[in-house]
Amino acid sequence: MVAATAFLINSDLDGPFNLTAPNPVRNSELVGGLARLLKRPAVIPVPKFALRLAVGELAGEALGGQCALPARLSAAGFEFRHPTLDEALRARSSAKMRFRIATEHRTILRSIERGAGAAAAPHLRQHLRGLYGT
Repeated sequence: MVAATAFLINSDLDGPFNLTAPNPVRNSELVGGLARLLKRPAVIPVPKFALRLAVGELAGEALGGQCALPARLSAAGFEFRHPTLDEALRARSSAKMRFRIATEHRTILRSIERGAGAAAAPHLRQHLRGLYGT
């Protein structure tokens, strides 16, 4: 979306644009793809009646489908770097790992900066084990 927004800002185009992927997928496909990327099981789907009980009228928004396509954006010449879900998830998998490592390092550094010292040592060791698998 950042690239599409930059494309629109740097153009003379105006009016509404759908900032959506060119190949929409169902929520179940998205959840399955994310589960594969994160190497975690996909969550059991919530039954429709349970969602309606929990959120009432808002359930219609979650249960109903939208098929918005970026027709004007594509017609204006914008090219998607990752037009399919699989391509986007593959591109993000290495970025996800870098983000996780950076986040873990920030957590550790904040703990040290706060003077956590010896009391935080077990917590810091747990973070490092999770981070590096040791």
